[in-house]
Amino acid sequence: NCLCSRSRCYLQLGELDAALTDAEDSLKENPEFNKGLFAKAEALYSKGEFEFALLNFHKGQHLRPDMAQFRLGVQKAREAIETAIGDTRRCQLSSEGDLTLYHDFVAEQEAARIARNKRGGKKVATMAAPSRRRPDAHRARSGKKPTSNVKQLLGELYTDREYLENLLADPSLKLGEGTSVKSLAKNGIQYLDKRTEFWRQQKPMYVRKSEQRELRSTKSNTTQRMATAPSVDRVARLIEQAENLNDKGNFDTGLEKAEQAKAGVAGVISADKDLFVARVHNALGTALFATSKIDQAHDEFSQAVDVARNLKDPELLARSLSNLAKSHAAKGNFDAAVTCWSEAQPNITDRVEQSWLQHEMGRAHLEMGKADEALECGLAAERAANETGDQDWQLHSWILCAQANVALGGHQSALSYYEQAAQLAQRLHKSSLHDAI
Repeated sequence: NCLCSRSRCYLQLGELDAALTDAEDSLKENPEFNKGLFAKAEALYSKGEFEFALLNFHKGQHLRPDMAQFRLGVQKAREAIETAIGDTRRCQLSSEGDLTLYHDFVAEQEAARIARNKRGGKKVATMAAPSRRRPDAHRARSGKKPTSNVKQLLGELYTDREYLENLLADPSLKLGEGTSVKSLAKNGIQYLDKRTEFWRQQKPMYVRKSEQRELRSTKSNTTQRMATAPSVDRVARLIEQAENLNDKGNFDTGLEKAEQAKAGVAGVISADKDLFVARVHNALGTALFATSKIDQAHDEFSQAVDVARNLKDPELLARSLSNLAKSHAAKGNFDAAVTCWSEAQPNITDRVEQSWLQHEMGRAHLEMGKADEALECGLAAERAANETGDQDWQLHSWILCAQANVALGGHQSALSYYEQAAQLAQRLHKSSLHDAI
């Protein structure tokens, strides 16, 4: 286990040979040690030896088929091999291309023949070797990769490599501490070159260029679609404005903003589109409800509930159900209203909202002649209001409890609740409500 852990550390540091050595040492006592097999396979993969890595991943998968890391290792090693060698079925050998090695061989043979003939005193006509060397043949044989390829393989790291090369060439780093700095720079360049070679083997340049073309094409199509689509920020801003205006009681302007948001949200390209749609329906419904357009508001709230259910967003669903319940109650459908509020209740954590919800459910029960349920809701509303110290909802909950007790014939309890409510209404300067009590 210790050797495997150290192998992983070496792997992160880029010391691939040391990582492989530790992984192999961990397998000396038990060649079937699964962690050791995985460490060895990873080290081989990082060295660019994909075939041997695949062999060890396969061995580990055979011994421990339950370990997903071996299955994933087999998959990535296979992909690396297939990407590196390409599709062999498309490979058609021909005499075209770089024949430098062949021409060099012919030239060497001709030179040797001429030398032999000269030693024998014969003068012979030379056979001109064909010279069709490609301009980049020397570079290809010397193993140097074009700068553009290195730049593509390294990406953002290419600027770091340039910086290290400049350090090596800096004449001021020849003495003292400069020697150690140059050594570190050299090590850095060697490490980057190793990674470049690994990435080149893992995914050759022709594959990268093909992928980049596909990516550019995809981005272009996406950009074209988004250019014609409404701005996500603009729609979100309109929804927020509509909600804020409704909260402030400016329902006419809130309705205008909500309608603008509804017109724009249909063309929005965003993962949050459904959330925007639900919020638009709720904002529209709230403004319509406040302007006495109950049926239209009810339709908006119903659509908001449907969207919220599909989103499986508990908070949004609770808010939408509460709005729908309110419209049911306004239409006289108290039973449906109670059903909506009951479904919303478990997802409402705010105690002030709980007090409001219990009060509204209690009033609906009272309208249906269910005084027992109304009193129960009134007491629950009182408890929630007491916890938060919200005096407005304390007042409303006491009035509800008083009316429920009257319906149940508990006149003494009703009188006590009315007296508490009258005193609190006076303290809160609610004169009209105090007179009604």
